Amino acid sequence: MTRACIFCGDDSSTLSAEHVFPDWITRFYSDRVAGPLRGTIEFANPSGEGKSFRGVPFQQKVKTVCKHCNNGWMSALEASVKPHLSKLLVGQTTRLRSNAQRNLAFWCAKTALVLQYVNPENVIIPGSHYSELYRLKSALPSHFIVISSRGIPRHDKGLPMMQAMSDPVIHGKAEASLGSKAQGQMSQWIRDGHKIYKVTFAVGNFVAQVFGHDLPVTLAIIGGGPAISLWPDIRNRVDWSLRYSIDGLGGIIPFHRMFAAPPAGSVGLDYFTKL
Repeated sequence: MTRACIFCGDDSSTLSAEHVFPDWITRFYSDRVAGPLRGTIEFANPSGEGKSFRGVPFQQKVKTVCKHCNNGWMSALEASVKPHLSKLLVGQTTRLRSNAQRNLAFWCAKTALVLQYVNPENVIIPGSHYSELYRLKSALPSHFIVISSRGIPRHDKGLPMMQAMSDPVIHGKAEASLGSKAQGQMSQWIRDGHKIYKVTFAVGNFVAQVFGHDLPVTLAIIGGGPAISLWPDIRNRVDWSLRYSIDGLGGIIPFHRMFAAPPAGSVGLDYFTKL
């Protein structure tokens, strides 16, 4: 039986191998070093444990999408973010106007969803988010996305050109002023199988973090730390630069562990704990 595309649900054709990160990024960095690109690929959990191996960065593929999606809207999305993303990858100060913010948020959300299938036994994102992203062709209303930067660290295995981690959130705390009933409802939703998740990934000098949930409520989340809020609050312009850096925190793992807190008087996530 043919598996269905994770986005459009089509099961009538053979699934194609989709790059987790676009193939042009490998060529982009290869041109900059004037030779074959080698580096380290890391997939980690918040404890710091995970997979780390040498290889050609950005060539990881997952066979989860149909050719129509791969060669259609996904290809168009990659083309729309390339002019700005190619600057972010190398730490170049970049001005993102409102349309560029929407496109980049869409790309970050899509990338977070596809990244889950590098390890398909541990997908933590609701299946409904794939079909909703396909329908909206946008980051979701329930997404909260921040972007930052990093210096690419060097260790004995080489340069980790790409790093990624994700984990489910299993505890949500309602704003105290809303009382115990709101807290009980939040906890019950999680027990009933609703999901809250966060995915953090770094590509070259660019870092993104995607929060998402399928709770039947609007969450108000405020990001902290050295990052720029990209979604859902689109502004006239955002100026990204290396002064927003996760390096002072110690890198991607402590950045991923950072919690988000709700403003007073709103239903929100007060803190996150890993599974």
